[in-house]
Amino acid sequence: LHPHPFTFMHTMAAAGEANRLRTEGTSLLADEDFRGAARKFSEALSLSSDRTSDLTPDLQVITWWELAMCYDKLGELDLFLDAAKKCVATDPKNTMGYKVLAHAYRRLWRYDEEREAIKAGLEADASWFGSSEDTESLKKMMSKVDENIRDRALYHEDLLTVPTERPILFGGMDVESENPRLFKEIQERRANGSAYFNMKERSPLSPLCKKHRDLDEYAAGVRPVIKALYNSDLLVKWRVVTRSLVDAVLTIEAYIPGDTVPFMISNHTASEQERKGGYFASYPENQKFEALPFDERDRASVIIVQRFLRQKGCEVARFLFQNDFYRTIDNICTNCIQMKLYKDACDVRLLLSDIAIATGFDWIDRHVISLAENLEAAKKNKLAAAIYSELASNDSIFDGAGRQASQTLMHGHAGLAYKRAGDYVNSEAQYIESLRLEGKDWEFTDPAENNASNTLRNLILLYDNVCQGYCCGILTSDEDVHLMKVGCVVFALLGRAKIIRVSGGSFQNVANSTARTWRMLKPKFAKERNALNAFLDACAKPNVNSYQITLLSYLKQENIEFPRLTGKQKEAAQKDFMMNHRLNGKTAARDFLATGSNFESFESFGCANCDKMEGEDEKFMVCPCKTAKYCCKGCQREDWNKHKTTCPLRKKK
Repeated sequence: LHPHPFTFMHTMAAAGEANRLRTEGTSLLADEDFRGAARKFSEALSLSSDRTSDLTPDLQVITWWELAMCYDKLGELDLFLDAAKKCVATDPKNTMGYKVLAHAYRRLWRYDEEREAIKAGLEADASWFGSSEDTESLKKMMSKVDENIRDRALYHEDLLTVPTERPILFGGMDVESENPRLFKEIQERRANGSAYFNMKERSPLSPLCKKHRDLDEYAAGVRPVIKALYNSDLLVKWRVVTRSLVDAVLTIEAYIPGDTVPFMISNHTASEQERKGGYFASYPENQKFEALPFDERDRASVIIVQRFLRQKGCEVARFLFQNDFYRTIDNICTNCIQMKLYKDACDVRLLLSDIAIATGFDWIDRHVISLAENLEAAKKNKLAAAIYSELASNDSIFDGAGRQASQTLMHGHAGLAYKRAGDYVNSEAQYIESLRLEGKDWEFTDPAENNASNTLRNLILLYDNVCQGYCCGILTSDEDVHLMKVGCVVFALLGRAKIIRVSGGSFQNVANSTARTWRMLKPKFAKERNALNAFLDACAKPNVNSYQITLLSYLKQENIEFPRLTGKQKEAAQKDFMMNHRLNGKTAARDFLATGSNFESFESFGCANCDKMEGEDEKFMVCPCKTAKYCCKGCQREDWNKHKTTCPLRKKK
């Protein structure tokens, strides 16, 4: 007889209860009810914790293993690790416990400790089944963890802090100490009023980070992620893998400081064969991030890259070829445009331009042009126009921008940006400068086929806008009236010379409304053969004031009467004018970006027709759209039927 019969009976009942709970837990586990199974296993183990007769050691090991698997499936990694440790402690000679413990460390990205757990398992006296199956499995795990440890050694670890000052941001480079010459030049340009180097958008924080985020609006589990992303320290681990001379991958892992598991992994690829960059993100099983709304996840990928480039951009650029780096960042900008984050697209473009300047990359002007395009989409048209104008000057810091073709193009883009901003005076000045640089030998053709014709088209539409604004009572200043007089003379001259009657061109409507304006000209200039030369003579003047004076001198009389609308006609015209102005100022610029920029980098591309690569001692011919180049005129002619279907300058029509 048992010396304590009541205790013995209670123990037997508890043992039966523990086995019953474990059996129920196993059934729930098979049905993938991991929460219910974990509860049953925990209750079973609690009953046997102080009674060696409740569950045998082997059953206790299995129960701890099953409980650990439940926590693994639930993503509760700390509880998973705790259960795995108790599985080992229950029977230190059973390799099953070491396997689950190693798995728990791997889930927590603690590879050194995973290796120690596997090593301890291999040193155990015997496996649970008395066979070598578990031992062989542990050896395979050891091989895998050694590979992971070698792989993790390639990663750089950096803590991205929130700057409290407003430094000169150039991708993390301390320009003042690392490149004093560049620093001095930047300071001089700032003092001289450089639009680019005085940009207020060059901020320690990205536009997204400047937006207030109320943590109370988020679930408690994701608040640490929101805080780390927007206004606190963010830990990143990153590496660059160059798979070939034309293929590279940049991987960025984002962590909350103190965590061992990243809440997000960004992989940015650049492939020369595809001539573009790619991007994809993955989210490790992390409860702090799983409850985050999907739109916040998309924004998180942008914020991580913005903060990373601010402090580590120049360092990353040293690991990548120029084209790989350009394509990688260009793809990030594309993602911003798709999410309608236009200010953040500007921010990334500005970072890319700064990094290119700091590291001495080529084709800097291409990136600054793309920045200006994004500024237009963000409704910062005057700033974009000022940057275009700065690019048009012979400026050595913007490599490649000093060629005459680029100057005319940049003045034309500046004129369009000023027009979208409603600054018609400066818009006219930029258009006229572009035409002056073209000279007198260009052909008056369809605007989509000729850079100068396109500029002329935009100039005429500018004058037409001013006339409409005056007639409906919106543009009434002396400058507007003066501009309208000049525009009428231009209409008269080009109408008389039949330049604005290009078949199927955009000048047709303007020509119809100004067919009789030539009668206000002096007889000499009203003749068809003299009208064109008179206009070109005016465009050749050294500045816009001389251009205007010359044109007004062609009039019979100085005073010109202009009709003005009244009543309902005036109200309707005002609404149409304002609507068109808004569309031209924002929608057109954004649609342009959505279909692709004119100024993609193509320096590594060969001839668009025969794929011949450009040598050091030869220069290919470049289409004015800047998206194709040719080794000879023959290739350009052969490729024209194909290129004209995609040429951005033709699309503008």
